[in-house]
Amino acid sequence: ENEQVNPEVITRKYYDAFRGRIIFPIMRSDGAPIALGGRIISDDKDAPKYINSKESPVYFKRRSFYGIAQAIDGIRRAKHAYIVEGYLDVISLHQRGLLDVIACCGTAVTEEHAQILKRMTNRVTAMFDGDAAGRKAAARCFSAFLNSGIEVNAVMLPEGEDPDTFSRKHGFDELQKYIAE
Repeated sequence: ENEQVNPEVITRKYYDAFRGRIIFPIMRSDGAPIALGGRIISDDKDAPKYINSKESPVYFKRRSFYGIAQAIDGIRRAKHAYIVEGYLDVISLHQRGLLDVIACCGTAVTEEHAQILKRMTNRVTAMFDGDAAGRKAAARCFSAFLNSGIEVNAVMLPEGEDPDTFSRKHGFDELQKYIAE
């Protein structure tokens, strides 16, 4: 009971994989939490920008979306879904009133993501970051939806922009105009 624990021993046994990151809860469409996602807050170029919990019996990256619990009604009402890359993009666009926005957990949209979305909508717009990785992600996105029966479009943002930074810099109305064009 009164035994002292050596902190050196504890730090050798445990490692916080989410250290130095903002933590985001990942939920099922019914709002039940299934995992965590973390976005780095430092300028460490060697560390991955996003990491997620390890897969488990309830969490599979290839069929999970960040923000789905908050967006499911918006997707059904709009009969449309925007897929973005980052958790902050989802939050930012939701705050500005775009309620049919989700992000994939993991690096790519999969056929399983497409099957899940097919139950909610038949129109999707990929709005990825305006960099080489974003263009590559958009191209992979189209192949995942190829035989899904879902109409897919892409919005290519200017170099160096993501949906969050674009809408903060230029305003939400300008983002909507950009999407329409």
